[in-house]
Amino acid sequence: MKYLTAFLGSMFVEILLSLTFGFSVALQAEQLTGRDVIVNMESSEKVLITKMNIKLTHTEIKRGKEKVRVREMVRYLKRYNTGKYKSKSLLRFLKPDIVKGTGFLIWSNRSGGNDQWLFLPKLKTAKQIESKAKTQRFMNTEFSYEDLESFNQSNEQYFLKDEENLNDQHCYIVEVIGHTQTQYKRRLVWIDSDNWLLRRVEFYDKSNKLFKVLTISEYQNFENYNFSTKLIMKNIQTGSHTVMDVSDIKYNIDLSDSYFNKESLVKP
Repeated sequence: MKYLTAFLGSMFVEILLSLTFGFSVALQAEQLTGRDVIVNMESSEKVLITKMNIKLTHTEIKRGKEKVRVREMVRYLKRYNTGKYKSKSLLRFLKPDIVKGTGFLIWSNRSGGNDQWLFLPKLKTAKQIESKAKTQRFMNTEFSYEDLESFNQSNEQYFLKDEENLNDQHCYIVEVIGHTQTQYKRRLVWIDSDNWLLRRVEFYDKSNKLFKVLTISEYQNFENYNFSTKLIMKNIQTGSHTVMDVSDIKYNIDLSDSYFNKESLVKP
């Protein structure tokens, strides 16, 4: 998660935030493995450079009462067909004033794993997020830092568990067993068989109890490119949830590599 991609998917992931596009691959279900399904989703043709606005609406449930916080940001993403990195992304918070200017930079390594830096204007410096800290909540939402990573194919195991129709979409269900530093014992991932789009993720804690559920409820199509435009992360154990709304999508724009370095993170 490593799951916002399409946010986080490629989340959220590019896990948690995972903006995916693809065509069906001519493989029979009995020939597919769990890794095949993940690779098909990850390797489907994608827009190389995108910009979009994101609104995070977090509803916290405490003592039966709701507390709502809204955050607005802009996200830039650049994918690479070759080289050391699969992608680089930069998030910059715009509203409210208390978080304005906060930046988040992610480099997704082709060999596996992600490098992440967080910039806080008050500290005037960018801090790299260590692996053990990636289990923490991102900006006090139900997304964690690791949910925003892409799938780490070098350090994860994938098992094709089942197939089912989810909201009239035929989906493969893949069980993901992560590395030792993850906060999850396992994840179940629903990927549709038509366009290889991420549809749902269930996160199980170390006690194997259902912890969170990510639902990608809306995709928008532009000239055969599919973008996830609404993602909902719900904490099953507390009832709190975060809604991610994506708008004002621009794609195939021109952004240089220097836009995605630590200097740009600190001095936008």
